[in-house]
Amino acid sequence: MAVIAGESHGVSGAVTREATAPLYLDLHLPAGARFEQALPAGHNAFVYVYRGSVGISGQTVPGRSAWRSSPTDARADGVVIEAAADAPARVLLIAGRTARRADCAVRPVRDEHPAGESTRR
Repeated sequence: MAVIAGESHGVSGAVTREATAPLYLDLHLPAGARFEQALPAGHNAFVYVYRGSVGISGQTVPGRSAWRSSPTDARADGVVIEAAADAPARVLLIAGRTARRADCAVRPVRDEHPAGESTRR
């Protein structure tokens, strides 16, 4: 498991952001392995399977496809990912708290031209 952002099972990633509390994991699961990740209330999650296939919430998720959590399921407190019994799997688990509008800085982008002029996009 590589923790790119957030914290999982005592391992911290390089990226943190208080406003959205991101979690970004690269998981390499041996055949038949099971991985459980607790998620705080208010977090949304998705899993992208890039090799093999996995089971999540009773659903088979094949390679090169994604699974997304339901933000309306208040009972969910995490995600359980199970690799198929016959082959290993590699997946990205990405989760975070929904950003409020005040947390997002919106500014115009300016392109500087050689003559010193600028244009707004």
